[in-house]
Amino acid sequence: MIKYSITVSKDQIKNIKSLFGKLANLPKLLNPYLQLLGNDLNFKIRQRTQGGKDYKGSSFDEYSESYKKFREKKGRQTHAVNLTFTGQMLNSMSKTLLNNNLVLNFLNADQSKKAFYAHEKNRKFHLLSNAEKMFAHTSIDQSINTILKDYQ
Repeated sequence: MIKYSITVSKDQIKNIKSLFGKLANLPKLLNPYLQLLGNDLNFKIRQRTQGGKDYKGSSFDEYSESYKKFREKKGRQTHAVNLTFTGQMLNSMSKTLLNNNLVLNFLNADQSKKAFYAHEKNRKFHLLSNAEKMFAHTSIDQSINTILKDYQ
């Protein structure tokens, strides 16, 4: 009978243990990439919103007549709905990392309330479009691959 024996060296076992130890840190290693992704997504949302489009790519519903008059009195344009009166709401968009989750949020409650009101008025801007979701998934995949290359 012919018998084959394959031995894994101590160095190989040490390398495997090291790799698994480092992979256990993958969520922590992803944090800087998730921070950048959050910035990118907020930029995309801001640009899309200032262009008058919701997350589905549809134009926002028109301003009410009373709000148009209010905007006119304040010297603001009324023809394009872009959810920008002072710019504070869109500029307060931020991101937080919670338990390896990227959360897109607002820096303060007042701006968050404005965003909620916009959504109530069928101006759903603070959601991700399909293209933005695909961008996020691709970005995360690329980030993981970059991290893993460092350990090969």
